[in-house]
Amino acid sequence: MNKEKTASNILLLITASIWGFGFVAQKYGMDYIGPFYFTGIRFLLGAVILIPVLAFSFKNNNNKSLDSKFLFKGGFCAGLIMFAGIALQQVGLVYTTAANAGFITGLCIVIVPIISLFLKQKPKMFVWVGIIIAAPGLYLLSITKGFSMQRGDFLIFLSIFFWAAHIHVISYFSARTMPVFLAFLQFLFCAFAGICFGLLFENISLKMIADAIIPIFYAGVIGVGVGFTLQVQAQKKADPNHAALILSMEAVFAAAGGIIFLNEIMPVKKIFACLLILTGIIISQLDFNKKNI
Repeated sequence: MNKEKTASNILLLITASIWGFGFVAQKYGMDYIGPFYFTGIRFLLGAVILIPVLAFSFKNNNNKSLDSKFLFKGGFCAGLIMFAGIALQQVGLVYTTAANAGFITGLCIVIVPIISLFLKQKPKMFVWVGIIIAAPGLYLLSITKGFSMQRGDFLIFLSIFFWAAHIHVISYFSARTMPVFLAFLQFLFCAFAGICFGLLFENISLKMIADAIIPIFYAGVIGVGVGFTLQVQAQKKADPNHAALILSMEAVFAAAGGIIFLNEIMPVKKIFACLLILTGIIISQLDFNKKNI
């Protein structure tokens, strides 16, 4: 494995850890502020802290041309897809645990190669084997005794289709433009959408923001400003399927965060379910990994 791919893998693993523990901040923040405003404010904060990085990157661009229309298109597409994913995830966290959210989001790794089918990149047998193994895990993790999926789990399940699409979009645009500018624009579009939806459906006050300042700070500065920027930078040199495999490790960090900080309990059934999902995730990528090692 060359140095560029190794560096990308390390950045993706750091991103996964940031996102995984970020589920704790996201869930904690819902005690004080609505999911749409929480999303809008934290992504606006993530964009603001990137401004000095933008100035530095532009100064050291060595006068290379930057296709502003292509960059705007990428930021717009990535930002709106990101908002759809994060909004479903954020609302879902009101009704489920951080551990459940992390592991269900991890199923994105299975959806990414399925999307590849529509991009004329035919996945191999291991993908379908992984789906067959992971599906029972999702069932055991999310289905209650009444044989119905909880509302929060279902919303987060829907979000993974947008996260999978987001990985493909980022892989396409980050390889063709400056990653930090792409990250900045997608944050702005996501923040704008979040604040607009907040104005329509939620209440807001300075006290609510002040009460949620710690989770907003972590989710905005660390989760968005650092985490999503690292993702964009890392995917400049990473295959989307391989990137998704490493990013799926956020499920492990989410479960750890829920246990450590939120006193969430993982019964044996759910531990077994998580093992099934992780096994399916890993197996679904075996054939792709051979091409990237």
